[in-house]
Amino acid sequence: MALKAKSFLMMLGVGIFNHNVLASDVAEGISGNGPYAYETAEYKLPAMEDKLVLPGVATELWARVWLPKDGREDLPNYNHPLVIFLHGNHATCGHGSNPRVDDNCAYTNTGMCPSGYQVVPNHMGYEYAAKKLVSWGYAVASVNANRGITCAAGTSADFGLNLARGKLVLRHLELLSQWNKSGVKKKTFALDIENRIDFSHVGLVGHSRGGEGMRAAYNLYFEDPYWYKNIGLVQFKGIFEIGPVDGQTKRVLNAPLTAWNVLLPMCDGDVSDLQGVKVFDRMLGFTSEQPMRTKSVYMVWGTNHNYYNTEWQQNDSKGCNGHTPLWLSSRGIADQQFIGATAMLNFFNKYLHQEKMPASALEFDPYYESMKEISDKTRVDKEFINTAHSSLTAMIEDFSNSDGRWGVAPAASTGMDIRVQTPVFHYYSRKAAIIQWKTASNQQFLEVAWAKPGESRDATFFRTLDFSIARNAAMAKVYDPTDFSIQLLGPNDELSRMVPLSDFHKLIGPVGSAGSSGLRPLMHTVRIDLDAFAGFTLSRLRGMRFIFNKSASGSIALGQVRLSAFVSGEKDLSDYEVRPIDINPANFATLVANLSAPRAAKAAPISAVPASALHLSNAARTLLTSYEGGSKLVRMQKVVRNQTLLGLKSLSDLVMPRLKKDPEFVKLTYTRDDGSYFPAMGQLLNLTIGSKTFHQSGFADDGSLSEVSYVIPKNDYNSLQNGAESSIYYGDFNTSGRRYFAGSFKKKIPVSE
Repeated sequence: MALKAKSFLMMLGVGIFNHNVLASDVAEGISGNGPYAYETAEYKLPAMEDKLVLPGVATELWARVWLPKDGREDLPNYNHPLVIFLHGNHATCGHGSNPRVDDNCAYTNTGMCPSGYQVVPNHMGYEYAAKKLVSWGYAVASVNANRGITCAAGTSADFGLNLARGKLVLRHLELLSQWNKSGVKKKTFALDIENRIDFSHVGLVGHSRGGEGMRAAYNLYFEDPYWYKNIGLVQFKGIFEIGPVDGQTKRVLNAPLTAWNVLLPMCDGDVSDLQGVKVFDRMLGFTSEQPMRTKSVYMVWGTNHNYYNTEWQQNDSKGCNGHTPLWLSSRGIADQQFIGATAMLNFFNKYLHQEKMPASALEFDPYYESMKEISDKTRVDKEFINTAHSSLTAMIEDFSNSDGRWGVAPAASTGMDIRVQTPVFHYYSRKAAIIQWKTASNQQFLEVAWAKPGESRDATFFRTLDFSIARNAAMAKVYDPTDFSIQLLGPNDELSRMVPLSDFHKLIGPVGSAGSSGLRPLMHTVRIDLDAFAGFTLSRLRGMRFIFNKSASGSIALGQVRLSAFVSGEKDLSDYEVRPIDINPANFATLVANLSAPRAAKAAPISAVPASALHLSNAARTLLTSYEGGSKLVRMQKVVRNQTLLGLKSLSDLVMPRLKKDPEFVKLTYTRDDGSYFPAMGQLLNLTIGSKTFHQSGFADDGSLSEVSYVIPKNDYNSLQNGAESSIYYGDFNTSGRRYFAGSFKKKIPVSE
């Protein structure tokens, strides 16, 4: 249990530091239902081609809506903030029950399921969260993307159809906006929606591919004048993603100028590389974001991908590596969904609700313990930044340069291996110091500087010292903590008292999914109250030391050492903003263009690290990546290849089941020889032949998942080598636990020039 320094006592004469933990150190959020009753209804308009959403494909507007029912005199009767949900990629037809097996996608193409099957109501999987939100006064809509999108083939620019998902969400916002302004005929929709939704307070929730889909909706709204003209001004206050994908379009999608949180299921067996963390990594560069908005990562131990949607009744995970699955009982599944809904409620209570509740933000700030209702069920690790804006966050070191702007005193290097690299599973632009030590000593430390020796800077404006940390996957005992000390440094090498990491954070783990998907040493944030360094003159800060004097050995990644101006609940970003800024299409592009202004030069140059201070052993170079070797992958059933030439229409806006003959492309079709099927999942189902990888996959026209096809440009096909090893796998080649070997590739015939 992490401890937070809120009260300190310096014992006169002996300088002993006592740290008292107060009840206020625990997040004070809301976990139960609110006072509102609700009414609900569903609309489903006829399927049709919508060229704005996906040309050449029939899609439909289908959603369930929940509205608060104002039946008591003491409840406010106002337009309600809107939360809209979007599910991820899954089969659209299923059979059986408890669990229902979803293994067909005929509804995607035809709007019907085979005999003995039922339509999978993918959008209803979040009813448990919708009911909690509506009880607190939110209007909620959950979008069904089954027709034409879910389980459908991607395009060359939109492999996962997540841009299409975003456009579909905007179509729903357009429809709800029209009904909110002028009402709706009862035959179309049973609820009276007129003047009941506040479009100046809108939040987005996306699960799996729905996460990137919601980021797409947010960005596309501002980029195409059509949406502003036909929906009106929408103020998106926050985006909450659950186990999202990232990088399934040719665009890089972030969440600028809005509050953002991602919940990562640490036993995720679908999006097993937890790629949603990469979005956070990129947004750490938003040093000029104005208006300033909080970004956070919420890593929930013991939870899988599918059970955040109650309609996804088949477990995606082979089990948890290093921690206990919550889903071993029905109560545990309910606990997983309780945590998701409670985190979501507190996120929106802070950032979306008209009557903002500051205490709700504490749940995401690692300065505080999680709410007891959550921590009693499982552990949650948190990555967090109030704002990356340089006016409120002072970057001491982000390890982004390899030119010696980080350092280790030569005498301190004994027994240590140190290097700088991108921590595994994170975005390539993020860097960390990878540190390994084999003995505990006060003379063994990493020193980062804010000013050169003999000089200092004033840190009295700041409240906390923050840094990101992860423990190496090679550590043998998940629950045996790693500990070290932190010390502030003055201009003439004056030193503060040593503050143990364990006073503020219990560094254990890492954990992950069972099987070849392995452990996930994701970076998470430690926040140390600067009051903990009582007696040190903060106006004369030169830097700090990380001293490896506690644990006899250890291996960590250390990144983003910074000072922060405040902690959640004590102050708010709005306290520092001169005025609210309306984010609309007229100013969005300008605001975004200013997000990643060049990082200001450090106040003073940092001397280079002496070569003698570094011991870059081979063991250190492979420290965090050795367990990812291909030999760890479990060999699954072979795939029988059925390769056929098929001309296609156009690669730019391609939908595979509707292609016509054109010699520019080849279609390769694969089936599993055990008669089983390829699950429709959030991760892309990729094909690798030799050194080439192809993302554009699709299932059979009849909805069967027993075969998968790939569209390959003619020139790429001709360049493939006979005899090259080929395989099909979900997601990243190195992290997916689902890989199918297809043997040596044999080219039937070349496509003529």
